[in-house]
Amino acid sequence: MSYFIGADPGKSGSIVAICGDRFDCIKLDRSLSEIREWIHNRTYSPIAITRVVLEKVHAMPSQGVSSTFSFGESFGAVQMALTFLGGEIEYVSPRKWQQHFGLVFPKDSLTHTEKKNRHKEKAIELAPEGFKVTHATADALLIARYAEQTLGGG
Repeated sequence: MSYFIGADPGKSGSIVAICGDRFDCIKLDRSLSEIREWIHNRTYSPIAITRVVLEKVHAMPSQGVSSTFSFGESFGAVQMALTFLGGEIEYVSPRKWQQHFGLVFPKDSLTHTEKKNRHKEKAIELAPEGFKVTHATADALLIARYAEQTLGGG
């Protein structure tokens, strides 16, 4: 059975695991030890994990020093947590996975909230019945689906 792991770093992000029709998720507003425990309690075997994909993000010019440092800390924590899965982490730019799902829009054509709503709508479309999609889980779900759709079963 192939596993696909997608991670959207940041305090409002999450990690989503897909295995067939089974979806599992943890929001990143938890401590590193809680995230590590969540990963440890899954039945993922490093041999079975097909892809672990982390969104490759960077500081934005408009961010302040404090928020950039905080975001970097969060990215590092997610990166560290994903290493516990035992697979090699792949990085994907936001533009690449968003383009895959037709979610790249002309600059300033949508507000931040409108973009997030479009991401959530697409994630709901791709989620199994019963999986609760929120703004915090939508991008990670899309990244996991991106991993699944661009590589398939291995």
